[in-house]
Amino acid sequence: MKKLNYIILALFIGCTMHPKIHPDDELGDKETDSIDNTLELIEYEEVNSEAVSHFLDGELLTLHGNYPLAILEYQDALLYDSNSTGILTSLAKAYIRLGKFERAEKHLMEALSIDINDRMANELLGHQLLIHGQLEKAETIYQRLSEIYPATVKYRYILGELALRGGNSENAQKIYRNIYESNFRETKALEKAAKIALERNDFQFALEAYELMVKSRPNDLDSWNIFIELAVKLNYFNKAIDGLNQLRELTNDDPQVKEKLGILFMENDDKQRAKTIFEELYNNDFNSAVVLYYLSEFALENKEYDKLISYSTESINKYPDELSGYTNQAISYLHLEKPLEAISVLLDARKRFPENYVVNYLLGSSYTEIKNYSLAEKSLKSAINSEPDSRSAQHLLATVYNELEEWNQLDSIYQSLIESDKSDSQALNNYSYMLAERGIDLQFALEMALKAVEVDPENAAYYDTLGWIYYKMKNYNLAGNYIQKSLEIEGDSAVVLEHMGDVLMEKEDLEGALNYFQKALEFDSGNKRLLEKLEIQEVE
Repeated sequence: MKKLNYIILALFIGCTMHPKIHPDDELGDKETDSIDNTLELIEYEEVNSEAVSHFLDGELLTLHGNYPLAILEYQDALLYDSNSTGILTSLAKAYIRLGKFERAEKHLMEALSIDINDRMANELLGHQLLIHGQLEKAETIYQRLSEIYPATVKYRYILGELALRGGNSENAQKIYRNIYESNFRETKALEKAAKIALERNDFQFALEAYELMVKSRPNDLDSWNIFIELAVKLNYFNKAIDGLNQLRELTNDDPQVKEKLGILFMENDDKQRAKTIFEELYNNDFNSAVVLYYLSEFALENKEYDKLISYSTESINKYPDELSGYTNQAISYLHLEKPLEAISVLLDARKRFPENYVVNYLLGSSYTEIKNYSLAEKSLKSAINSEPDSRSAQHLLATVYNELEEWNQLDSIYQSLIESDKSDSQALNNYSYMLAERGIDLQFALEMALKAVEVDPENAAYYDTLGWIYYKMKNYNLAGNYIQKSLEIEGDSAVVLEHMGDVLMEKEDLEGALNYFQKALEFDSGNKRLLEKLEIQEVE
């Protein structure tokens, strides 16, 4: 008997024995097994009337939910037409409704052995394989359907989802991308590809995808925000700026968007435009923590310490959990030579940020300014405990130990600094100077001082250290030469001027020595040591 692929549907039900469909015909998402009220002659082939009769009885029973009897009718229909994919598919559906997937799968596979391209058999089998978690088999089915019916995009969407479930996100991204490229109206596929790209850190593709999306959906704020973030991440600042300007229009110049634009100008090193934006926001009473932070940065850079105090005070009052307000205010007071005010601010900060490195380092600096070396030591130790590799804190702590005459601790710090970085000219110079002041290990001090000058030959303080070591060695000619070199580079240091006076005193040049002591006093008028030297020499 010839294959029963096409059949006349009559009465009031649609037949599930389906006509062959050309691959380019688009049935869309309509269910081809739904009830159809039309009488349509699709194509006529020789049909076995007994097969038709049993099949239609099976359809009626299925319609009324009597699946066991429907199965019997479909089986009888197969006795008269065993090669009908339509009957086999309907039989499989009935088994599915009874929860017997294995039997359903058997009949669907039988249908596909008759016609591998049968659409309904493939769709039904693919759907059931998905439900039962047999993803690899399902992928084979939907791959076949997508090849037969390339205009039906739902199959490719399913393939994309299967690739994701299988852990092949790269292939899923490719599938969704291809869907979009074959039909630019499928922006949903482009969005899926873009989101996968973000998860895969394929930021370049994600940026290109979101750029296409904002063109097709210009009012989509979320897409604009993601596009801008990607542009910033990839250093496409012009794209990001254009995106933010679009957002400003869409949001009626939302200050938060404007703030982001200011940050972006800062990132792009366009400080003047950033400053203009932040000042406009501030003047319009948008005083966010970010705005206050950047305005404080501008004030610090321009040494406008009164402004910096004003901004930082506002920041502390409005955003007490923002560290920058406290540190900026403390830095202002230190620049204005008000260490006690700085200490007051920093002690408040330490209550909120007890282990913060910057707070404790600035406290150590402030205590050093007022010569409270014990408290300076405690704060600097806390700073180093937070950041053990901080060389700045170690340098300052060594200076504190020098004042406290804690020589073992001082030696330990400098030896560690120099051992870890033999080109640390500051450590080499400072340690050699402190050894000279103590009058010990002068040859070792000289070697370190020469190395410091070699590393940084334009540093005036380093030549003074060399001169002072030679002074301690009683080589007054070399001492004078190096101290003079220091003064030629920087002539306003009271310490260096005093050293030159000391050298001239040893060379019995009293007039010259008094002249240098007097010059030193001009830069350090309250220096008791200088005053005593002048008094003694004048008396003599």
